[in-house]
Amino acid sequence: MAWASIDQRWQDQKVRIYRSRYDEASRITAALMIRRQNLLTEICADDLDGLDTTTKSRRLRQTDDELDFAKDQTQAAWAALQIEEGHHHITHEPREARR
Repeated sequence: MAWASIDQRWQDQKVRIYRSRYDEASRITAALMIRRQNLLTEICADDLDGLDTTTKSRRLRQTDDELDFAKDQTQAAWAALQIEEGHHHITHEPREARR
């Protein structure tokens, strides 16, 4: 009986870990989107002032690549969380629900 309690705590911990990974990936994605928007604003302002935007354009391309990667990571983390929560729900549903 004690092993069931330990197993349930382990499953709960796994769900918390997956949720934490998803939350972190979402925060990184949001930060990169803000960085991208700021770079676009700076590039537009510099272009209007006649300043060279090559370096900032390069940084923008790098940010776009990082953002694509972060979005992929967020989607993967979301999928893993959904799978784990589904497994957790099936494993620990009440006895009445299984009938």
